Amino acid sequence: MLRKVVRTNASGQAAIIAVMLITGVALISAGFVAFVASSLHHARALTGKVSGKELALEGIEYAMQQLLTEGADWRPFDQGLPWDAYEKRRGWDKDYVKFPSKSGYFLLRLSLRPDGYIEIDSIGRPEERSPVYYKVVAIVPIPLIQYALFLTGRREHYVGIGQIDFDHDGTVSQLEENSSKSEMNGGVFANGDFSVTVGSLLKFLFNRNKATDGLFVAGKIKVSGAKLIELCDENGNLIDGNRTPQDSDSPNFWIFPLNNIPRYRDGYYYRNPQLVDSNGIAIYRRLRRLPAPRIMRPSFISGVQIVYIDNNSDIQDNIQGAQGQSPAQKQLWDWLNVPKIDDPRRNDPKSGWYIHPPSDQYHRNPYYDNTPADYLRYVPPGCEIELKTDTIEIKRHDDPDRDGRIWEDPINGSDDDGDGKIDEDPPVISYSLTSPRLVIFAEGNVRIKGQINASLTVISMGSIYIEGSLKTSDPTTQHIALLAKHNVCLNTTALLPRIVSCNLPNEVKIMPDDSQFWDNHTIPLHYEFPATSNQPVEITWEIPSFDYSGQNVVLTLLHSAFGSDDGHCPISIDVATGNVYTGDPLCYPVIDPDNDGKVGEDPRNNIDDDNDGRTDEDPGTPQRCFRSDRNHGIYWIEGLRPSGSFRLTVKAGVPNPDNDGDGRVDEDPIDGRDNDNDGKIDEDPPERPYRLSRFKIELLDSNGNPMPLWKIEVNAIIYAENGCFFILPPPFFDSSKTGISAQRFLRFNYFDITINGAIAEQTTPGTFARDFNMGIDVIKSRDKLAYPEYDTSGNLARWHLPLFRYDQGLLPPQGLPSFLPVLPRPIIIYSGL
Repeated sequence: MLRKVVRTNASGQAAIIAVMLITGVALISAGFVAFVASSLHHARALTGKVSGKELALEGIEYAMQQLLTEGADWRPFDQGLPWDAYEKRRGWDKDYVKFPSKSGYFLLRLSLRPDGYIEIDSIGRPEERSPVYYKVVAIVPIPLIQYALFLTGRREHYVGIGQIDFDHDGTVSQLEENSSKSEMNGGVFANGDFSVTVGSLLKFLFNRNKATDGLFVAGKIKVSGAKLIELCDENGNLIDGNRTPQDSDSPNFWIFPLNNIPRYRDGYYYRNPQLVDSNGIAIYRRLRRLPAPRIMRPSFISGVQIVYIDNNSDIQDNIQGAQGQSPAQKQLWDWLNVPKIDDPRRNDPKSGWYIHPPSDQYHRNPYYDNTPADYLRYVPPGCEIELKTDTIEIKRHDDPDRDGRIWEDPINGSDDDGDGKIDEDPPVISYSLTSPRLVIFAEGNVRIKGQINASLTVISMGSIYIEGSLKTSDPTTQHIALLAKHNVCLNTTALLPRIVSCNLPNEVKIMPDDSQFWDNHTIPLHYEFPATSNQPVEITWEIPSFDYSGQNVVLTLLHSAFGSDDGHCPISIDVATGNVYTGDPLCYPVIDPDNDGKVGEDPRNNIDDDNDGRTDEDPGTPQRCFRSDRNHGIYWIEGLRPSGSFRLTVKAGVPNPDNDGDGRVDEDPIDGRDNDNDGKIDEDPPERPYRLSRFKIELLDSNGNPMPLWKIEVNAIIYAENGCFFILPPPFFDSSKTGISAQRFLRFNYFDITINGAIAEQTTPGTFARDFNMGIDVIKSRDKLAYPEYDTSGNLARWHLPLFRYDQGLLPPQGLPSFLPVLPRPIIIYSGL
């Protein structure tokens, strides 16, 4: 019995052991399976993340391709792909767009950040209904709006205008020095060296809490020749006092980066710090250059109205005799070098100084055929575009059907020129706005002005000439971008009076002034009317409507001198519909002949009324010349009240030279004697041609001081990819005037110019001009545009120059103008889950 019991216990233990072994093996197997499953899951998740990152980067690359092709306003649109439950739980279906890929999907979201960068959020999804994803965030610079001035060229850039002697008296007063100060609000980025013109005064206003405000220089700072540099905050307060400008590889008087603004890790902007201030804040870091954005041809985008102009011949690519390395440089040379009357450029349609024959097939200079040329106006080849709020009018001058005629087939549904085509060459093409976003693309030059009720982008594969104010109806929601392959030019000469009719164009000659050396800045030319002709010769000029309400409107004429004997030239001058002055005869009377800044203070009464030791030398009224007048003369007519457009008609030429009807001609010359013993003195002198050099319409305030006739406002993003932005001025009106007289007569005093926006250019005009030794001419161009500004007492307060203001409103919540170019490389600022 005992042995049996023992055997039974051993058998049970064996069974238990067997069960335990089997259980252990099962548990180990289960654990191994779990381990393998976990490893497989982890490997799969890891693989998914790698795939997700690749997909996210693919999304960044796709977005960049679209931005480079379609511009900064491109945004992804719905592809119609369904969203899974996980994606909906994350809320991605609300503001992302889902795109398919060979290995999964990527989700894209683009937004415009307050600092002017485009942010691209890209999420890679290897498969649907999976929690695996990878996110990459990149930002893309739009330097055309982030900086007030972006100089894209990799060269030395010159800024500043030195100090200008505005009244040409040989000295620079404190008032003139203060007036010469150039002010810039907003960031400046230079891809090369930054050099300040000797003697210049610069004032920078930086918002220290804005990442793109500051001076960003990829090369060296060369400013030791500057007279003054002020670094101020956005309110005009000096940031760190005035420091002496000094040349340096690291500009140790420039303070940035600014307060608590993060910089990006990939070194796209900065390398290692080179200099810090006493508080440990980085003052300067070596910069990497930003590549220049490329202007692209626009493609069709839904919701954008595109107007295409195939004016390929309107390119100024081969101007005769022009110096420079590129068409853009040659244009600047052409602007600065006004040609003599016999210069080949006067016969070259590629130059804006082209003087057409009386019958000009291109109708380019001026508007109307069969008239003399407006030799003071620069009229380049290009289509004219006038913005009229809800319509656009386009006038072409390039003979689009290439038949040697222009404007011969107006829009009327008929083949007027018999070439088998209908309405192909009309005088004017009119478009109505059909979208709140308009793009005008031209193969050649564009000449544009006006106001439009839309956001506008103008793209020219040549140059863009601004010929008046240019703005939108609502600057808070609508914006203008001007994108030119060559230059962008504000052409103020387009606002000078233009000839609209002439009865005998072949009788009027454009002649050089006697005994005058040629000067780009004075243009010593004149219109020479014949002394005698079968009928009087008439020329009518027109100046567009201007606001003269409450002002004294004055017509001021500059006559060219004779270098020969005395004579007279009876003329009549008509303004609008009223005869204003009929010559008796007018022989170059002058105003302010004693050059003391006063007019009419010494009338003809044999008294020295102004106590200057001279009698009756400034009577202030038209007077006959009783001696040879070898100087230019100025004559004015006050108190005009024009209505609408201002028209001036000058009539000269005497059909009957026998003025006193005694059967003799020229028997009584101007010498103060009665040479023909008829009881009359100097009544029948030899006739002389009438020489009119130029004239201007002036506005005078209540103190008799000049005011600008035109208030030009340009609100735009300006980009000259291979050139520069330049303001082309008219010549000096009378360069002989100095001191007080210069305030009124030295210049046209026409233009109060304000430019709101941002400027990007390959380099400054002063830099380009130095390549052909004309840097001083760029400074003189600013001198010509100055006008005197007075206080309420009538005292000179300052000389006013064109004003540029960086517009912080260039980042509208509604989006950017179409096809604004971006930089070709994104900056990765986040990469992870």
